[in-house]
Amino acid sequence: MDDDIYKTRLSLLQRVQKKDDHQSWEEFTHFYEKYIYFICRRMKLSHHDAEEVSQKVMLKLWKKLPEMDCSNFKRFRSWLCTVTSCTGKDYIRKRVSQTNKDAKTEALFDYCEPEIDEIADQEWKKFMVAQATENISKNFSGLVMKVFSEINQGKDFKVIAEELDLSLNTVYVYRQRVVKALGEEIKRLEEHLS
Repeated sequence: MDDDIYKTRLSLLQRVQKKDDHQSWEEFTHFYEKYIYFICRRMKLSHHDAEEVSQKVMLKLWKKLPEMDCSNFKRFRSWLCTVTSCTGKDYIRKRVSQTNKDAKTEALFDYCEPEIDEIADQEWKKFMVAQATENISKNFSGLVMKVFSEINQGKDFKVIAEELDLSLNTVYVYRQRVVKALGEEIKRLEEHLS
């Protein structure tokens, strides 16, 4: 990941409020469209529906961001999750006839505001870990990332060492290197996105 991206002190939200800043909008889209998609999937929308709702939310953001006060990042995330939830609900309402409501649709409407905020926070944490892992993976060999992935899946360290013909100490070292890089990348992303 290019460290120059993180040197700016202007927040990404403030930069995208200028509709003519196409580079910032692309960067914003790169991060937030995935996050919006994760929230949609958590709301039990199909892959296709989640992609459509994500596009609708991004269009709403493009229209609304220039007039918003984006000084509070946590409030923005909560607002974004609410917009995503409402857009998803509207999308499903339009697709389902009044006489053919299924359990999936009814379950979708059961979410209340505090649950949506909790979902937003949980998905944000997952999103940050996934994005950071993607960003740092190119800095490590495939073997190192394989070791880290298998550890995260709950595989025993000794089993990993035996299967990959590594010393147990090497498995611990690989894990520690990735954990350290991951922590640093999450911190950079948090600073950059907020």
